[in-house]
Amino acid sequence: MVKMKLKPIVIPDNVKISVSGNKIIVEGPKGKVEKEIKGRKVKIEIENRNVNVESEHKEMINTVRAIIANMIKGVTEGYEKKLVVRYSHFPVKLSYKNGFLIIENFLGEKVPRKAKVPKNVNVKIGNNEIILESVDKEAIGQAYANIRAASKIKEKDIRVFQDGIYLAD
Repeated sequence: MVKMKLKPIVIPDNVKISVSGNKIIVEGPKGKVEKEIKGRKVKIEIENRNVNVESEHKEMINTVRAIIANMIKGVTEGYEKKLVVRYSHFPVKLSYKNGFLIIENFLGEKVPRKAKVPKNVNVKIGNNEIILESVDKEAIGQAYANIRAASKIKEKDIRVFQDGIYLAD
């Protein structure tokens, strides 16, 4: 097959990118993100403040370009998710310890629920809200997924029991 090359990604002035093999390191004003690209053979080159991605598979090129663009956006602007805590009868108490968000008194349960939060995600707990901040889009998405899974209601009608942790609009 023929190797394809699409439009390059332009590197902003305040961002530094280095590539060694399939490992990409992006550093900027907000922090540093590292990713290892696994899968089909992809060649990533940096020349003249541009990132070029080559592969025999167009879908792999587009995926890697999107990952690099998200990394650049993360180190320049950062990512943030606001979550809202809803309850009707039992007030929920939230705390963050040792990489876990601890959800106490959820639906009046005695045993607290725990959600693992990746290392590079900052957690701010306010009055009935949680703010997740990170330079890594995948890590912040994983943190949100873990919190949603920990606050899932089983064996109850969710139309009646609308307690939970939801993404704010």
